[in-house]
This record gives sequence, structure tokens and C-alpha cells, in this order.
Amino acid sequence: MRFLLVFLCCAGVALAHSNATGVVKERMDGMVALGQALKALSADKLEPDLVRKLARDIQAQSGDTMLAGFPEGSLQHPSEAAPAIWTEPARFAGYAQELKDLAGALEAEPERLSEFLPLIGQSCKACHQTFRIKN
Repeated sequence: MRFLLVFLCCAGVALAHSNATGVVKERMDGMVALGQALKALSADKLEPDLVRKLARDIQAQSGDTMLAGFPEGSLQHPSEAAPAIWTEPARFAGYAQELKDLAGALEAEPERLSEFLPLIGQSCKACHQTFRIKN
């Protein structure tokens, strides 16, 4: 189950990076970092300190940091950003903040990883369904 959530959240992100430049490459790299943190969190029997570190890694790529990676009009190939990011900015910002909040909660309570990881995966999936074009 954990692997499936990570796969759904992050599948295909790394493949599009070969021709990316500028802000598009920066945000794709951020998404890869998110995917790596989620993959690491899906391992069995993690120490609380590692869970906290990975939660901080997710926080570093979410919230306002994520929003900054999507300036108006940054749709150049190979971007997977859907125009809805700019037509529904409040909704997009809500997902970015939700991810940061969930990661913050996980950092505060690493023993609740089994509760928070599916919620983080669901947040990623919901955002991708509206705001990511699958190439």
C-alpha cells in the first residue's frame, strides 16, 4: 500500500527532466526531492529522527516554496504544469499548504507515520489530478 501511494504521487516525474531549464527544472527537481522523501518514508521500521528529517525535506519543498516554483506563464516544455495552476491559484495554494501542514504534523509526531503517509500521498494525488499534465 505504501509503495502504491508513493508511485501514484511521484510516477514519471524524473523522466521529464532531461530537457528542462530554469524555473521548470527547479520545480521538477523539487518534485523529485519530494518523491525521494516519500519513497524513503515508505520503508519499514524507520527511526523517529529519520522520519523527522524526511518530514522537514517535504516541508522545504511545499507551501510557499512550491508556489514560488510556478510563476505565471512558466509552461515551457517539458513542463507538466496544467494551466489550472494559474486559473485556480487558491486551490493550488491550498494543496501546497496542506502538504506542508501534513509534513509538519509528521515531524512533530513521527510515531504516527502510518497515519500521515497515506494522507500525504492522497494530497499529492489530488493535486496532480488537477494541476499536472501527464506527458
